Amino acid sequence: MKKLVLFIFILFLTAFGVFLVLQSYNLAKTEKIISNIGSPESDEDIKEEQETEIKAGEEGIEAGEGTGSEDADSASGCEEKQISYSIKDFNQISICSKYENALCIDKTINCSLKLENLDEEITGLFEIKFVFFNEDNEKLYSSISSFLLEPKTEKIIESIFNIKGEDAEEIICSYNTLKIPKKQIC
Repeated sequence: MKKLVLFIFILFLTAFGVFLVLQSYNLAKTEKIISNIGSPESDEDIKEEQETEIKAGEEGIEAGEGTGSEDADSASGCEEKQISYSIKDFNQISICSKYENALCIDKTINCSLKLENLDEEITGLFEIKFVFFNEDNEKLYSSISSFLLEPKTEKIIESIFNIKGEDAEEIICSYNTLKIPKKQIC
C-alpha cells in the first residue's frame, strides 16, 4: 500500500513538473509571437497595438494615476487622468474536438482575464480587445468586449474562437486595453 501511495505521489510530482515546463515554453512562445505581431489594419493600428499590447501570462498589471493620456484644463487647473485598474488571471484554454492523422482540425480556444476597477468613485466604460493568431503570426480573429464596471468591482471577460482545418494546430491569444475610464483630478 505504501508503495502505491509513493508511486502516485511521484507520478503527481512528475506531471506537475511537466505542466510547469510546458507553461514556461508556451509563455516564451507567446511572447515571441506577440513581439512579431503581423499585419494590423493600418500604421495607426500598429502604433496603438505596440503601445497597449500586454503579454499573455502577466498577472496583476495595474495602471495607476497618470498612466495613459492626460488632458489638462488650464482654466480650472484640473486634469483628466485614467483611473486605476488591474488585469490578472489571463488564461488560454484550447480544446480539440477532432483529429485527423494526429493533427487537430477542429479547435475551440477560450481566452479570458479578470479586470478590476480599483477606483473608489468612478463607474466607467472599459473595452478589451482579444486577438487570435496562428503560428505564422497572422491575425485570424479579434473581438472587442465593452462593459461598465462599478468602483471596487471585478469582472471576468472572455472571447471564444473556433477554427477548423489544418490551421487549427497552433493558435495564440493576446489582448489589448482599448478604453479605460478617466476622472477629473483638481
